[in-house]
Amino acid sequence: MVSNAISRWRLAPLLFISPFFIAYAIFGLYPILYGLWLSFQKGTDGYEFAGFSNYMFVLKDGFFWKSMWNGTKLALGSLFIILPVALGVALMLGRPYIAKRKGFFATFFFTPNITSAVAVGIIFKLLLERDSGVLNKLLGVFGADPVGWLKDPAWTIPALIILCTWKFLGVNILFFLAGLQNVPYELIE
Repeated sequence: MVSNAISRWRLAPLLFISPFFIAYAIFGLYPILYGLWLSFQKGTDGYEFAGFSNYMFVLKDGFFWKSMWNGTKLALGSLFIILPVALGVALMLGRPYIAKRKGFFATFFFTPNITSAVAVGIIFKLLLERDSGVLNKLLGVFGADPVGWLKDPAWTIPALIILCTWKFLGVNILFFLAGLQNVPYELIE
């Protein structure tokens, strides 16, 4: 009788967490394994084992390497801009004379992070559009020609770096602020 109660007591946590594992297996693990299996198949109408030929095709494709290079430029460009700016803003927010307005600045910098990706995309499309974008209208006031921020390959990566910086600056500021709270103020100066 006692061992039956103990076994039920040990089984209860597993029953409570089992819905997560079932959902993860259905919606996470199964699609990953199925996608991996499909990557070794040939054709779309029937399943014929292709081995590593799909991977060899991708590795020989120029578009794959161009996309890898563009992703690397975006990641490194964002990294080397977001982190120094986030550290600078976190140091500024840690100053005693800013402490009164820390809530306003934290809200100001963190709002883009909680904004949906669709809304951010629409906002940046309105800002960066070549003919009717706000940024190009502002540049036109100073006599500059409109820039194809989203269509010109030379300007697309810088525009995406600006977007990523704006979107993810808040969470990085939060990380730096959390880390700087344990550092004595004398060491920061």
